[in-house]
Amino acid sequence: MQIVVETQKEEAYIIYPANMQAMGKVAFELGNRHTPALIEENRIVVRYDYTLELLFQEAGVHYEHTFYRFPEPFRYRGHHHAYHTHSTASSAHS
Repeated sequence: MQIVVETQKEEAYIIYPANMQAMGKVAFELGNRHTPALIEENRIVVRYDYTLELLFQEAGVHYEHTFYRFPEPFRYRGHHHAYHTHSTASSAHS
């Protein structure tokens, strides 16, 4: 016996960048917001978040609000931003 589990359809945006520059801009902005995304050959799929519509409009990309069955649940992989500081103490450079 084989058990098959299928994910539910979720509200999503499917983004259709016109070229690589638009693809890069949208992918960068989504990553900057830590938005999980499926990046495919000619489109990007993300979960619905109404705040993203302004990003798409500013990037000038075509997108549609739809329902999409993601092939598997998104997994959070964790991350951190490494911050560093520079000393403000004066030092002599020769």
